[in-house]
Amino acid sequence: MEDVKQVDMYSAIFELHRLLREAYWYTPDEAAGDRVTALADACFAILTELNRDDIRSRTEEFRLLTRVMEKTNEQLQKLEKEIEHMIHSIATVTTLIQSIDTVLKLSGLFFKL
Repeated sequence: MEDVKQVDMYSAIFELHRLLREAYWYTPDEAAGDRVTALADACFAILTELNRDDIRSRTEEFRLLTRVMEKTNEQLQKLEKEIEHMIHSIATVTTLIQSIDTVLKLSGLFFKL
């Protein structure tokens, strides 16, 4: 099994956070924008924890972060299925889907989901 470094997980979520913030401007309405913003906020919360040294060595904090990542992944998977109807920029949709896929893959390895 591949071992994902904390810095790699951080980088992937950082990029996803940036893309979600950008995607907000291509949403058709306030509800879609709020949904994208909520996911960007969740990514930021995860980034804050990943920015701490060796989160995996702090068992309880890592367990809590894993639960947050699981819930975030569920929302990312839902967004991925509906994204083409929510964001009106093909380039943004394509890049965002690639970023979501990367985060889902790496988080599965890093958090052992």
